[in-house]
Amino acid sequence: MQRIVQQYQNQIDQDSLKVHDENSDMDMNKNDADASLAERLAGVDLDAEIDDDKMVKIWEALTEKEREEFTSLVNRQQIDAILTPWKPWWYESEKPEISEITNDVSEQTKKSAIPPVLAIGAPVQTLTQKVHPSVIFQLAQISLAYVYMMRHLNGEPYGSNLPVAFTDIITASPLVASKVSEIYNSTHEALLVGFCNIDETMSIASKCTLLSDLLAIYSKSMYVAAMVSEVYSIANSLISQDPNFGLKNDDYIL
Repeated sequence: MQRIVQQYQNQIDQDSLKVHDENSDMDMNKNDADASLAERLAGVDLDAEIDDDKMVKIWEALTEKEREEFTSLVNRQQIDAILTPWKPWWYESEKPEISEITNDVSEQTKKSAIPPVLAIGAPVQTLTQKVHPSVIFQLAQISLAYVYMMRHLNGEPYGSNLPVAFTDIITASPLVASKVSEIYNSTHEALLVGFCNIDETMSIASKCTLLSDLLAIYSKSMYVAAMVSEVYSIANSLISQDPNFGLKNDDYIL
């Protein structure tokens, strides 16, 4: 939300400059509507986390025309028109870094082209256990949940977006938040259920985009490891940031 508001502010200011240049010979009405959005939001700290009270102040600072335009963009799902384009990391060629698991949220949320792969030491006894055949299908569904979440949040799952990020993931793949889940017999079945969990009315174009994302992630084993590591980091960061969210370390499967 914060990024949308800031991008919208920049766009409005640029449009205002264009209008000013084109109408330099015309008289401007001296009222609140003439002030740039930056001036009207001068008393609002957009760099800090935006809460409900701040959202109300931002909304009240908009003119009626700006409110209608913003609402129209949201209703038509054209947020991309005011958001800076984001390129998914799984289309990059850089190698992910290796880092130890830590409870330091700032360490987990550092910016990098590809999420760091967590060095998780598995107990020796688990290495001899036979893995259920459906695990690979569950992994496909978790991958779908991850790429959907990243697309939804424009590649920003941390900070104030953490609760939404985790909710997106467990909506598409409930197994992440529970050790009890459906047993799938194929990747097709797991993905079909995942798509239905997200939105049964999702367009073909949107589904194709997410499937292309899955193919890109599965093109390299390190990408899969980076994806799983970030899902783990998101859950762990949420616990550290908001203990009252209702999630415990032993609640999720990863």
